[in-house]
Amino acid sequence: SAVIWVWSAWTRVKVSLNGTAVYEGANQCVKKDWSTWEIPLNPDCLKDGQNTLTVENLTPTYTQYQDWFASHEVTIRVNEKEGKP
Repeated sequence: SAVIWVWSAWTRVKVSLNGTAVYEGANQCVKKDWSTWEIPLNPDCLKDGQNTLTVENLTPTYTQYQDWFASHEVTIRVNEKEGKP
């Protein structure tokens, strides 16, 4: 799983691991406060060596309010028994 420590306004986001979307929709964080969001990952998306986790803000920029998503820390946890995230 990916654990993201986030401060966020209401936004729609797309989370991808190595180019494969693992989540798309409203972010699951507390609005305008720090929170932790755990996202399950498909073990087939991980590769040996370096992996890239991308969070894309899908909220249009033309709205009258600034919709933003700020991450302080991201951790990818691996289930050591199974070797899977």
